[in-house]
Amino acid sequence: MDSILFLHHKPLDSGITGKHLALLKTLNPDMVVIPISFMDKIKHKAAWNHSDHWRSSNQDILIYEWFEREQPKFERYFLIEWDTFCTQPLKEFYGTSYHRSCVGAAIVNPESGDFIPGQKVRMKDWKWFSFPVSPCLRKFARGIVPTSGTMLSHDALSGMVSVYRNYSSFKQMQAENQVGDLDQMQNECRVGTLASMAGFEPERIREDAHLFLFPSLITQHQELGIWHKVIE
Repeated sequence: MDSILFLHHKPLDSGITGKHLALLKTLNPDMVVIPISFMDKIKHKAAWNHSDHWRSSNQDILIYEWFEREQPKFERYFLIEWDTFCTQPLKEFYGTSYHRSCVGAAIVNPESGDFIPGQKVRMKDWKWFSFPVSPCLRKFARGIVPTSGTMLSHDALSGMVSVYRNYSSFKQMQAENQVGDLDQMQNECRVGTLASMAGFEPERIREDAHLFLFPSLITQHQELGIWHKVIE
């Protein structure tokens, strides 16, 4: 069985959050929808070594905490944020990529000079990889843009959680140079980098996925698809 990890910060029955959650459940009756709130940090004191200054850019850490705490056994995990409007069952939208281990709308490799799909920015110039990254992490560095829409197999997410829990050796290697590490990464960077470190190279959902999941490219969202961001 598959799961949808629904990331939100407002009450589940309120406004757009409630509307999008209801659509997810209606369109995917064979999947288990699991709400994960940005406020969960208040309920569960984080055991991870991350900043006390909590931001939505660290929301992926909530998923790792949840996974370790609950020990779920789903086959797949779809990461869907509250402002994602679905008009099509997830399995249909993902098509052949449904059977892969780690997929997202666009994959960013900071070593590449290619343009990010649908953007005028080259991957090597992407702002979220602008801080210094140590060599031990650099070869694994990947971005999945946006985080919403990312799909992970059980093995992939399990491996990512294990890597993140046990990466203290990486931090120790970086201490002398005081360069950026996993804790300092924005969630779109950390998700892709952890997947790569765990041996699951991120892939694109499909060639046109960025047209659905990049806010600046969405002109309308009436046809079948998964749209992000939709806040009205």
